[in-house]
Amino acid sequence: MIGYIGIAIGLLIIGHICKICRWKQLIAMYEEADTNDLTQAIVLGQAINLIAPLRIGDIARIWAAGRKLKNGYALSLATVFADLYMDTLTVGAAFLTLYGLDIHRTIVFEMMKTYIGLSIAAIILTSLVFVCKKYVKKFIHLCASVFNSKIELNILYITYATFASLKNIFKKVNFIRVTLLTCGMWGAYFASYNLFAKFMQLNGNDVTLTEVFSSIFSTSGYGLYKKSLWYFLYLCIPLLLLGIWTIICRANSEKMKSVQYIHLLPQLNENEKLAFLEMYFSKEEKREYLDLYLKINRDINIIRDYSAGSNATTMLCMDGETTFFRKYALAEDAIKLNEQILWLEKYRDDIPVTNIIKKVTEEQFCYYDMEYYPQAVGFFEYIHTMPVDSSWSILQSVLETLRKNIHSKIYADADSKTVENYVNTKVNKNMDLCLHNGGKWLKALNEYDSIFVNGVEYPNLRYYTDLLNSDNLIRRFKSEKYSAIHGDLTVENIVCRHSTEEPWYLIDPNTGSLHESSFLDYAKLLQSLHGGYEFLMMVKDVSIEENKINFFYTKSAAYGALYKKYLTYLCEHFTKEDVITVFLHEAIHWLRLMPYKIRKNPKQAVVFYAGMLIVLQDINEMVKQGDKYFEKIGIV
Repeated sequence: MIGYIGIAIGLLIIGHICKICRWKQLIAMYEEADTNDLTQAIVLGQAINLIAPLRIGDIARIWAAGRKLKNGYALSLATVFADLYMDTLTVGAAFLTLYGLDIHRTIVFEMMKTYIGLSIAAIILTSLVFVCKKYVKKFIHLCASVFNSKIELNILYITYATFASLKNIFKKVNFIRVTLLTCGMWGAYFASYNLFAKFMQLNGNDVTLTEVFSSIFSTSGYGLYKKSLWYFLYLCIPLLLLGIWTIICRANSEKMKSVQYIHLLPQLNENEKLAFLEMYFSKEEKREYLDLYLKINRDINIIRDYSAGSNATTMLCMDGETTFFRKYALAEDAIKLNEQILWLEKYRDDIPVTNIIKKVTEEQFCYYDMEYYPQAVGFFEYIHTMPVDSSWSILQSVLETLRKNIHSKIYADADSKTVENYVNTKVNKNMDLCLHNGGKWLKALNEYDSIFVNGVEYPNLRYYTDLLNSDNLIRRFKSEKYSAIHGDLTVENIVCRHSTEEPWYLIDPNTGSLHESSFLDYAKLLQSLHGGYEFLMMVKDVSIEENKINFFYTKSAAYGALYKKYLTYLCEHFTKEDVITVFLHEAIHWLRLMPYKIRKNPKQAVVFYAGMLIVLQDINEMVKQGDKYFEKIGIV
């Protein structure tokens, strides 16, 4: 008799261990869980189920495990749900089998109805979510959007985590291992229940395997202590022994090493996390992008998204104790980003550039990680926190380094055919877009001969057709030399470092320009200092009424002072005609910018259209007045 109860308890422990191992397999899709933590969670949940109805001990199990997992309660909830899903189907099938074999039908029938009902409901719900996933997601998003952003984030995150975890669990889990563990678990459980039933029979109680099974899996709670103390001891002793074992193991084990894990969501910033989830639940067409995004960033934490005006995304990230910048791009943009990597590696010995610590290129995406310097600041911030002379010292150093080490590497003279292609592609095509196909906002504005920008009147774009005449531009540009260039030399792409031997370095080159003239680099700086691109990027709201555009915009005095020094530098190193040519390239940079801005946000594109008109008016005066223009602004 003692042998029966002893072996029954031993088998019950084996069943629990198999259950713990199976649960760990489910969690392992995302991270390595501590076995002791899972064991304690199982023990707590099972202990509560001994006295509480509706198996609410599983809620405690979710809580106990979730507070220890790196992915938190969301992963715990999803894996416990998957665990219970499999057990519900198994128990339902067991009761159905007992009923079909006409074994204690009266006892089994009520339990069978409950578990078969739960099994059918689970299967129907799973199928519904799978078949109608698009509409289910939109419905959940609609319901969540009723609440404030914090509650909305929690609802969407938990739902997303459950969906994503279950998808990966059933898609990527080792089914052979899970099946073997499930068979081992239920084999041990059934053998244990049978031996316990025999023990009870030998102890003078008319108890069957079916009654033990039904009592344990009753939704009204075990309540076994009401039947016999042996029931209670039979179920408690394994939990007690497992609990003691975890304490012993934890006391004798070293602290668990930090391990890599896959994030359910990599973003740390709640606003960025909410933006991602809103896209996930409302835009099914973005599914491929979201999948690749998670694949690229599954093993990191995203601190902040620094993306600006390109098709690539730049983020400040953490991986363990390391902080770095990651830049990635998808599809066709990935090819462009890989070219950027090659450029940075090619010229890193010639000029200070960002240090690449990791690069990955695959068919669908490309990314590279850049070293993070705590003492580094963007040049925009540097300009507005340091004296103008200090800022000019940095910029002058950048210009001289590029001029001597990069721009001097001339490989060809510009030819008429290449220049013509450049003008047609970057000028004529984009002019046509702005005038005829720029969306309803630009279309409406182009009905007027002039535009009022913040109360100041400017000629509209069609006024500058002579200035941007193809023949005129080709004539000017074909005398230029082709050399190595950065291609995107804006204020944003200069990074400053305090108290280092290299006070600056460059990031984000733009490769593969049709017209690789050094003038394009100088023109990019004009887009910042002359056109105030960075300040336009800060504009959030714009009002458009007839031909009046209004938005809050101010260009800093520091920009103005630095622009004057920069213009003086250009005039000292180039002829006035060459300087005018550089400014014409600036105009083209603004035109090249418009397709992206229109595609991203047609209304917001009006802000950059207005900025372009302000720049074009100034350049037009420069072309018409020549030397008098430079004399007027104090440059001889």
